[in-house]
Amino acid sequence: MGLGHVMRCIAVAEEAREAGLCPYFIVNAEESTRRILKRGGFPHETLDGAMDDWRLALAGWPADKPILIDSHHDVSRLVRELRYNRCRVALVDNTTRARFAVDIVLYPNAHFDPRLMSFRKASGRVYCGTRFFPLRREFTRAQPMRGRGKYVLISMGGADPKNLTRLVLESLEGVLGIDKIVAVIGEAFRHKAWFSRWKKRVKSGVEIVEGRRDFPGLLKGSRILITALGVTVYEAAYFRIPTMIICNYEKDREDGMRLE
Repeated sequence: MGLGHVMRCIAVAEEAREAGLCPYFIVNAEESTRRILKRGGFPHETLDGAMDDWRLALAGWPADKPILIDSHHDVSRLVRELRYNRCRVALVDNTTRARFAVDIVLYPNAHFDPRLMSFRKASGRVYCGTRFFPLRREFTRAQPMRGRGKYVLISMGGADPKNLTRLVLESLEGVLGIDKIVAVIGEAFRHKAWFSRWKKRVKSGVEIVEGRRDFPGLLKGSRILITALGVTVYEAAYFRIPTMIICNYEKDREDGMRLE
């Protein structure tokens, strides 16, 4: 659920496909998600957000087909039913009670501190840290750039719910020492009315990129990234790009401080 979650799962699915398996996605009914999975050639089905719909879709799932659930929601009941059917289940980035019932629970980031939670009742294995972060092959196959990048890159994720793109672009207008800005507009960007007005008065030195066209290339060519708290932070770290984070929500504050 959510484009950042989908991108992480695509990285896992790429490796699964390379190993001769046939990954299959069940995702929220978002058009942008469907487009991304279609481009990647991944079979999928879409559902509404109601948890009962997800449970029905996975009822009778074959025991020999492992399931990866990348969601912050409490999926405890769904996990119990899957485990009752002898399914193997991995859970990503989930701090609810569901973490006790799965085979593997994974926290592939730098800001999660396992000491803040109890795992004594966990029946499976727990893995934490950035070395478990799933990078897509478009990043791992990209050649590192030599020398310093040339522009400020703004990328606020697929949807940018708070329109942080606007905040940053308007804040950087007229700032000395910035010759070029590249702003990436995500596939699920929700502020089309503002964006269409803003594009008409865009100044020289600002390039707008709609969608994630060669995003690794854009990232490698930047000298600093301004982004939200999400998977792009780790993609930038892979290329050693200095990063400034602006959190979308108050609840992100603690994670942001730990990440810093």
